[in-house]
Amino acid sequence: MQKDIFQDILIEGWRSYAKFNSNASFGTWIYRIALNVIFMHYRKYNNRPKNISLNEDINIVEEKVQLSPHAELLRKIISTLAAVDKSIITAHLDSYNNHEIAEILGISVSNVGVKLHRIKNLIKSKIEEGNYGH
Repeated sequence: MQKDIFQDILIEGWRSYAKFNSNASFGTWIYRIALNVIFMHYRKYNNRPKNISLNEDINIVEEKVQLSPHAELLRKIISTLAAVDKSIITAHLDSYNNHEIAEILGISVSNVGVKLHRIKNLIKSKIEEGNYGH
């Protein structure tokens, strides 16, 4: 599935290149395309029946990355957030500024700031309460 998503991101980037606005950074533009493709795959996958044929040859390769205990805790908490909130905090952690995040998600800069503040407070409270989403 990851290869399909990556391929779809490249295809959508190729199709949309003529619409690229040089006022925005290329990274912001491709990040927005990637998020849209990921959301599309997520909706498509969640609307499909979850049955898998036992006759199918399934080869799942999972890359294991060793995370520090703090990073693993943060990953667990972020995984419990709503999709838009995950996108905002992930982009923030990827060093995108509020203006770039707003451009990627198509929301106002002030909305990003408010949401980011609330997300940080939520993460902090979950850590303090020991509520990691188990």
